[in-house]
Amino acid sequence: MKFDQSAVSIDLFESQSDLKRRDLAEGLDIDSHDFNDWLATERSYWANKPDTKVLNVERTHDELQDKNPTVIIEPFMFDPELDRTELHAVGMRDELLATLGSLGGLLSVRTTTPQSVTKLCYRVSGSVREDASTGLLRYILRVSSEASQRTIWTDRFDISKGSSFDAQEKIVRSVFETFQEKLTDGAWAKIWRNKSTSLLAWESYQRGRYHEGEFKRHETAEAIKYYRKALQLDQHFWPAKIALGFCLSDEIRLGWTEDKTSALKEIERSVSTILSQDPDNFYARALEAYHVFFSTSQDEGLRLLVKVVADNPRSPELLAYLGAMYGHCGKINDEIRQYETALLLTSHPPCWILSNLSIAQATICSPLTFDTAQKAILRDPQNVRARIAKICALVERDALGLAKSVAKEILSLEPTFTSENWATKDCFSIDRDYENIRSKLALVGL
Repeated sequence: MKFDQSAVSIDLFESQSDLKRRDLAEGLDIDSHDFNDWLATERSYWANKPDTKVLNVERTHDELQDKNPTVIIEPFMFDPELDRTELHAVGMRDELLATLGSLGGLLSVRTTTPQSVTKLCYRVSGSVREDASTGLLRYILRVSSEASQRTIWTDRFDISKGSSFDAQEKIVRSVFETFQEKLTDGAWAKIWRNKSTSLLAWESYQRGRYHEGEFKRHETAEAIKYYRKALQLDQHFWPAKIALGFCLSDEIRLGWTEDKTSALKEIERSVSTILSQDPDNFYARALEAYHVFFSTSQDEGLRLLVKVVADNPRSPELLAYLGAMYGHCGKINDEIRQYETALLLTSHPPCWILSNLSIAQATICSPLTFDTAQKAILRDPQNVRARIAKICALVERDALGLAKSVAKEILSLEPTFTSENWATKDCFSIDRDYENIRSKLALVGL
């Protein structure tokens, strides 16, 4: 039997596939530490990067075993002699299961303990008691980590007669805010903590947050729909206004909008409304900076956003927003520094920050581009932005065959994608930064 090597290409770079890394190479399903080490070494060797850090397969497996936190909701304790407390205990658990379970993509909600417990597994428990002297119902809730067995949040709610449904809405929001603040994009949780709204508006807002986090053209469009729905239900729910404004901003800078003028006007109205009520709101000020950047002056927009971050330097999202603006201004090294700092500030960062970092690295042909893009794709197998960076890294290594296969993946995920619309050229101060990415994408047929 003769094997024609010229007719075959072997992809030792591709590690997207299964999030749990079970199929580590085409046609193979090997659960072996020795094989994992060999494959990581081979990838590093073929990348022709002697200084490449070998991928820590075991750490990656642990981190990616569950993309989202798992939440176990236990039955609430109650006084068996009082039907009223049993009714509220059952109702409270049902409310948590229904509402948190409806926010698909953000949390994995369970009623039993999974066989394997990861560090992103948490338990919600609580009780309902009645104070005989006042007639008040007392809800006590706690959230604990299954990995550390420590309580990460606990609170007490005293509820009067006739207000149980409103109270349950408040408690559900408080529990979810705990997960968002402790585990995911925590600063975003703070912008709507204690902002009252209807449960339907809140659910629509959370669904929008899920789609926005996917960071793809059609997902951003879906997020905008949900944010608009939330605002139809509650026009004063300004966290939805802010989120909508940032989605419109993303559409402008990434070339996804068909009406830039209308988008800018809507952003301007939202900023004006929010700042008139809350002049110090960091996110509204950041959105204002982007509006100025796109409509008036890039230098002034950058100055405004630098001031916002100086006032709130511990927010990963604000640091990353500043990083993106630095990139459009041609300050790539500053952009990379902001993303790297943002990633250090949270244990569960939004994947778009990692994706942006990979593209920034690709812009200056950094030897770290490939590894960063791979990590982003492992976090999100549908990630288009990271694949842009991956193509650039492969082209730099003359691996055109592999780069073209990644280009096909992009088209399967986003059929309208081309090298010309990977971003909006007008948003770049230095044409070379835009062109560097565009030319590599064009080289592989996009």
